[in-house]
Amino acid sequence: MTTPKEYGLEKAAYSIRDAARQLGIGRTALYALIRSGALRPVKPGKKNLVLAIEMAALLDKWRAEPAKQHLVTRKKEGFLTALGEQEMEMSAVAAVKSKVEKLAALKGQSVGG
Repeated sequence: MTTPKEYGLEKAAYSIRDAARQLGIGRTALYALIRSGALRPVKPGKKNLVLAIEMAALLDKWRAEPAKQHLVTRKKEGFLTALGEQEMEMSAVAAVKSKVEKLAALKGQSVGG
């Protein structure tokens, strides 16, 4: 396990706001981690604190997990799908325009662009 100092955590414990800042997430996300059991705060007095050792363990866990590439892939797939749909629409418009021009040529009329 990596020590808290190796992650740049200088204090033994952090307030909720400071812990979220150190982890690079918002307070709401930090509270979600607490609810899920990924982080266990302590309450020595009136204030909830997150121990640096707990934060280091969470960072170790995040480091061990593979990145969520599926999010990038889905975004890329969505973009490519939208691009393909746009190309299909453009080719359909071009086909209709070509047919209209052919019909106009047969009738001896010119069609404006």
